[in-house]
Amino acid sequence: MADARFDSEIAETDLRARNAEAGEDYVTLRNDRFVIPVRSEHRRGVQGIVHGASGTGQTAFVEPFETVEANNQLVQYAEEEATEIFRILRGLTERLRMVRGPLVQLWIRLQSWTVRSRERVLLGILMPRFQNLLKKPS
Repeated sequence: MADARFDSEIAETDLRARNAEAGEDYVTLRNDRFVIPVRSEHRRGVQGIVHGASGTGQTAFVEPFETVEANNQLVQYAEEEATEIFRILRGLTERLRMVRGPLVQLWIRLQSWTVRSRERVLLGILMPRFQNLLKKPS
């Protein structure tokens, strides 16, 4: 990821050098790619892949050729991250599936206790007693 940050810094420096052409001093995302906004009248002065235009058509979002490889690496990292997240979630799901029966039974028992306790309080059969759990036993 350090390479991607370094490449991002290169893109920022390159953008500042092209400030007259770009008209904006920032990098933004389009189609999961880092791009720079370039005024349409300066579009031919910036070599790169166009990833869209603004709603007014006055700005094109260009991925400079110098940043294509860094953007490709970021996309690859994102895909690897998604794969790893899926693997972890699948493993956790399998673990939960193995203990599903006991968890469901515990949940049912807790719900039953909650309903019965509320019913008893509403009917005045049982008044709850609160203890100071922070108090140390003597």
